[in-house]
Amino acid sequence: MTSLCPKCNGPLETKNGHSYCSSCKCYQMEFRDSIQPKASLVAHKPTPNEAIRIVDDDGRAISMDSGAQGQIDLSLTAKRRHNESGDSEVCRILVNRLNQDGDRWGDAVHVKTKSRDEAGVDGRARDGQRVLNIQVTRACADPNLWKRVDPKNPTQRALSDSAHADELRDAIAKKSTRPKEGIVLALDSIETPHVVLSVVESFRKRHGEWARSLGYQAIWLVGASPELTYRLDQDA
Repeated sequence: MTSLCPKCNGPLETKNGHSYCSSCKCYQMEFRDSIQPKASLVAHKPTPNEAIRIVDDDGRAISMDSGAQGQIDLSLTAKRRHNESGDSEVCRILVNRLNQDGDRWGDAVHVKTKSRDEAGVDGRARDGQRVLNIQVTRACADPNLWKRVDPKNPTQRALSDSAHADELRDAIAKKSTRPKEGIVLALDSIETPHVVLSVVESFRKRHGEWARSLGYQAIWLVGASPELTYRLDQDA
């Protein structure tokens, strides 16, 4: 029996290891947490006019659409993630992304607040004697956005891709007083459209050299899936 696209009800085919809808030109990717029985569906339509859709068992529903003149529209319906409640999700996705690139990290372990060292490490993963130290911060630090997030009513936001890129720089700069050597900085963009490729390319072009000068082991932008996770401290 042919599987159907949940977005347009068209037939799905297999492409690049994922279900692909040729009608609306988007990928359908399902992820299930190995610890908690929570599943999410991530649909990604690449450029031009990139679009991302995310739904999960927690009632989270997110749409991100890039349009004319670089504007990106966000519609976010979700429970509020207080303080560091999303750190484990970010670390898990990042480790999966790194392992897709050939690493062999074990599961990321959340570092409790009382046991953290001065580097502010939020998660750790190991591969034998190798240790991956992950520090997590939100890609968007705008308190007005997070105050408006509601589990029943969508929160709307529209910004240009360059403004999103500047938000990434601001988020990184806020960690400037923390140690950086041996630290992988992970910017949490699971619920925000900083993972749209025009934003990633804008950041790398305008702020990439600055990011490389900071001394981190790496700076990653983490989206809702490994496929929407990008390293920022690279050339455009």
